[in-house]
Amino acid sequence: MISPDGQHSVPQVFLLTGFLGSGKTSLILDHLKDPLTKNTGVIVNEVGQIDVDGALIATGRNGLPMASLDNGCVCCSINSDLPNAIMTLMSEREASGSQPLERIIIETSGLSKPSPILRSLLGIGMPLRTTVLTTFDSERGIDTSESFEEAVAQLAAAQTIVLTKADRVKAPALKKAIASAAYLNPLATVIDQRERTERARLAFARLQKPLRSGFPVVARQAPANFNHTRIQVFLLKFEDVEWEQLSEWIENLVGFCGDRLLRTKGFVRVGGRRVLIQGVGGTFDPPGIVDGRLDREDGLVVIARDLDRQDLSKIDPPLKFEVSGA
Repeated sequence: MISPDGQHSVPQVFLLTGFLGSGKTSLILDHLKDPLTKNTGVIVNEVGQIDVDGALIATGRNGLPMASLDNGCVCCSINSDLPNAIMTLMSEREASGSQPLERIIIETSGLSKPSPILRSLLGIGMPLRTTVLTTFDSERGIDTSESFEEAVAQLAAAQTIVLTKADRVKAPALKKAIASAAYLNPLATVIDQRERTERARLAFARLQKPLRSGFPVVARQAPANFNHTRIQVFLLKFEDVEWEQLSEWIENLVGFCGDRLLRTKGFVRVGGRRVLIQGVGGTFDPPGIVDGRLDREDGLVVIARDLDRQDLSKIDPPLKFEVSGA
């Protein structure tokens, strides 16, 4: 890619990791509000089949250069899709006559481990400047890092750890989250800014020396089994559901799963309107009516630990739905 001054232009790549529901999409949306970020491209990888995060990010800016990887968790299915998506974004930008992309943000699924993704970037054929960002939920991050190896791997790989939801917790809780993040990765820069716009600006600033995607530690790592054996991902497609019934069903799902329920998100058609549902653990955002212009598949993704599809059929009230997944 050639910049207007005739020099080769290589965008900085931000590999944005973080456990399920830790605030990666919100961080990107806050970043896109800044007019100085107009030369930004985004690649979204979702572990579920419903591209909720991609749909939300697409509303953050008109004409956003964007790609979605919908072939499952990108750290488990290492192939050429990610390098191809990066090259496609750059080529399309060049073909349009616009300024070259200055940065590309890769939002990984909440279950992805960074190391195999970095290794896959070796196939892109150019020395990408890569920075690993990891979101750490100020409310729940300590619990998830104690329970899930994926969360620990994400934090250990980070050059920058961003404390999300810092505006929701009191000072003692935030101090405890800062200490936990620093303990898990003492070499990382920890961003604990409460104000969201400033937090996003600092997260994607070039404050630290970026890694080269071809650095030997990643290149030498032997292939490993990165399957998430205790975590299941289900896609539910409801039929003829009313909001009162669906709301009760979700409440009972929370009660049945307890802390095994990790993430719930998707679009469900209720009374002729599409409703956005998002939950982290047992805490749910208020349901929202989705803009009809969003071209996304209907369905509810449920990510849980030690749950099978037979368990879902036991939850009251007995709704009609199809289940695919583990």
